[in-house]
Amino acid sequence: MFIKKIEIKNFRIFSNNKSFEIDNINAPSGVRGSGLTVFVGENGCGKTTILDAIALPILEYKADSFSIKDLNDVQEKSEVKIFSQEKFSVDGTMPKGNFDAKGFSFEARTRSQGNKSYLSSSIVSDQKFISCDPNKPKENSPDLRVAVNNPFKGKRFSENDIIFLDKNRLFQTKTGNFNGTRFDRLMSDLNHQYLKSLEGDITNLNQEFFDKKIKEKKVENGFLVDAIQKFKEFSGVGVRLDFLDNCEPFKNAFFSVKKDNNQQLLLSGLGSGYEMIFSIIYSFFLSKQSGKQLIILIDEPELHMHPNLQERFIELLLEFSKDAQIIITSHSPLLVKQLSFNDLVKVLIVKKEGISLLEERVLPFVSANETNYLAFGLPTEEYHNELYNEIEASFWNDENNDFKTLRDEGGYDKKDCRQIVFDNEFFSKKQKEPIDRNFKNIKNKVTVHTFIRNQIHHQRENGKTDICNLKSSIEKMRNFINQF
Repeated sequence: MFIKKIEIKNFRIFSNNKSFEIDNINAPSGVRGSGLTVFVGENGCGKTTILDAIALPILEYKADSFSIKDLNDVQEKSEVKIFSQEKFSVDGTMPKGNFDAKGFSFEARTRSQGNKSYLSSSIVSDQKFISCDPNKPKENSPDLRVAVNNPFKGKRFSENDIIFLDKNRLFQTKTGNFNGTRFDRLMSDLNHQYLKSLEGDITNLNQEFFDKKIKEKKVENGFLVDAIQKFKEFSGVGVRLDFLDNCEPFKNAFFSVKKDNNQQLLLSGLGSGYEMIFSIIYSFFLSKQSGKQLIILIDEPELHMHPNLQERFIELLLEFSKDAQIIITSHSPLLVKQLSFNDLVKVLIVKKEGISLLEERVLPFVSANETNYLAFGLPTEEYHNELYNEIEASFWNDENNDFKTLRDEGGYDKKDCRQIVFDNEFFSKKQKEPIDRNFKNIKNKVTVHTFIRNQIHHQRENGKTDICNLKSSIEKMRNFINQF
């Protein structure tokens, strides 16, 4: 099950008046970049809320953490729906009760009544399947509730592995306190293999002997070995499992790097960037082992990540997005720029009023300055220069535009330079822009575009660029390039 569409209502910044919808989210198709979707936007626009909303219907611990502060209007219920790319089968609570579903929903509201006999939250919530047939199961049937298991099989839907790395980086490589993690399940299975191999011979083991024992008894997980090897290829660091308990060695196991003096450096000691990357690699390979489809949600992966590491991390995301659905938020123009080299990656601009695709680029190359403008609405002097230089180069590359001929036939002063001729011929005569700005000390000699260009390069003589004029000039020049 991969996600196609999200509907959010009355959750944090998203109001109760209408659903906030995001459609056509990327799903993996076996090609690099096909499963990767990036949400960008200003602070407070709802990027993090979108990731949390996706997690609410499918992750139990996220649903349990929902509080009254998450309601935009405390008098109304909060609703989140996620729709799948294709329908999927769900076991009924009883035999022969299977049904097809098209997604998951989450609902939460304040309790209607209090109960003084025990302490309870002021919020009641539920996670449900969205059935393809509205009459099967019936609206209030237990079959629709995700938390209700099949008494003969247990959990009724297990096609997906979900990894959610929020800003607090809740990793999948550590044991859980209240909710068992993927790491717990893996270690439990390894404990079972280990104890079964001992045949009652529980020995006081030192580290070296235990490592040898594990190899002799073939207590292993090939996908975990692959994940550790992949991380070593990525980072150059050899991570390993270390142990504390002789009877249940994997119960308190942890990932570490062994130093030359036998000290153990915890995985977290490598830095949060490396720890997050290992979590993704580890989760990806374990999902392959289980044959499950993997959904990865990451809130601002660039946090605490060096630009060089970002570049390698992007390659990893693109590789994994062939098979996994990856949804991230970002404030990094470098990350967005590098992802934009892949045409299949979908970059979505988040605004409170809705979602829009990243506008079409007009420059013939991928520019961080253009990314800043399109993704974050930031008009920069560097982007103005790139647009201006692109237009000027295109103008002079036209075989019909000869500098001397244009100057002689256009009535220019013999001292007028190429830039004045270009400005007057292209911006004024062709694009009908007024010549009302100074060029050096000459009044009314050029248009606003060349004036700003000279302000950028000669601020002492021309003064600082006005942000409103800068943005207006950028917009006009983008339109001019589109006309070529």
